[in-house]
Amino acid sequence: PVLYARRDDWPEQPYLVAWLEQVGRCQGLDAAQLTRGDFDAELRSLLLREKPAPIEPTGNLQAAEYLFELLTAV
Repeated sequence: PVLYARRDDWPEQPYLVAWLEQVGRCQGLDAAQLTRGDFDAELRSLLLREKPAPIEPTGNLQAAEYLFELLTAV
């Protein structure tokens, strides 16, 4: 589970949050909540949500296939 601080000046934020919402559990906080430490309800709610299925790691296979193609093309 990810409890995160919203940062509207981060260009990657919408993509990261969309991915987190798709594959996991996440909840955003605004800066004032974070500063005050006022996020116990959000944290409890986040922890009570159903656990998603684990993400299947495939990056190592993708990297190996890419390197194989690159090295055998010579």
